[in-house]
Amino acid sequence: MKKQTLSFMIIILMCYTSLNAKETLTCINHMKAGLTLQTQKSPQELAKDRHLLRNIETHYNNALLTCPEMCESHPHMCYNLGLVYQIQDKTDLAETMFQKALIHNPKMDEASFQLASIYEKKQLYAIAMKHYLNAMDINPKNENAIQHAKSIAMNHQCEGIGVKNNTTLSEVQLYNAFACKQIFSRAQKRFGLTRAVYVSPVDFWNIHFDIGSARIKQSAYPQLDKIHQMMGNHTDLKLMINGHTDDLPVNRRLEVLPNQFCWDNQCLSEYRALSVKNYLMKNGIEAERIQTRGFAAKRPYRPGERALNRRVEMLDLDYEK
Repeated sequence: MKKQTLSFMIIILMCYTSLNAKETLTCINHMKAGLTLQTQKSPQELAKDRHLLRNIETHYNNALLTCPEMCESHPHMCYNLGLVYQIQDKTDLAETMFQKALIHNPKMDEASFQLASIYEKKQLYAIAMKHYLNAMDINPKNENAIQHAKSIAMNHQCEGIGVKNNTTLSEVQLYNAFACKQIFSRAQKRFGLTRAVYVSPVDFWNIHFDIGSARIKQSAYPQLDKIHQMMGNHTDLKLMINGHTDDLPVNRRLEVLPNQFCWDNQCLSEYRALSVKNYLMKNGIEAERIQTRGFAAKRPYRPGERALNRRVEMLDLDYEK
């Protein structure tokens, strides 16, 4: 009985191995077919042949559908699929494929370059610069990356962002804003430029509190979750969180948090910044990566406009140094 069971298991294993090998061969055949079609024409010619582009895309996607690990074993295929998406203006899909190619082959300078070009078109200049510099690190003779990175360093600057109500910055947009100074400073050193790097904080008007309270409203959670995601994926980044209020005086005791009381705007602004820090810590961000301050009404965003002055502000701690 035991011999029969063992024999049965061996047969199943052989069938599975055979099926797996057959699937792998099918994936490789689809990959080769897609590559053969893709190399028949230049990118400029491919852009004019939508039917051919769809055929190439179908072959690559069939390979990924049958063998989801193809990017791991053949990262160049995912890079090539990214190029096909890019030619068709399917930018988000192209971005995903270039990212996957780099995960499985970090030395692929052409994937870094293509990612950088996507972010440059989106005017996310800091993160574009980061990928151009990475392409240069991998291949110091990548002249296209050198020219693009130098152009950004000379013609663009870090800019502050004001995030309006009912708007949520994505993880990429957040990283582009928070890491801007350190990335641009790296470029300045690389090219020997003396141009100063200026940066302004990100003002969040979509992080809400009840009047006279430091309790975070649920409407703020989507943005805070994106900030948490960004910090989780970029563990070298540290944030300063500043709390601000309007100039209306506090003339009574406020219970800003359970059993926590304030008598003035300075205290209220400090607790609001601390509430944001606590939210991020509760979701796994280390306390030492976040510092907080309160400014009450001392630093108005726009004098006389109270709604704009009531805000939470964040910036990279490197900016403070």
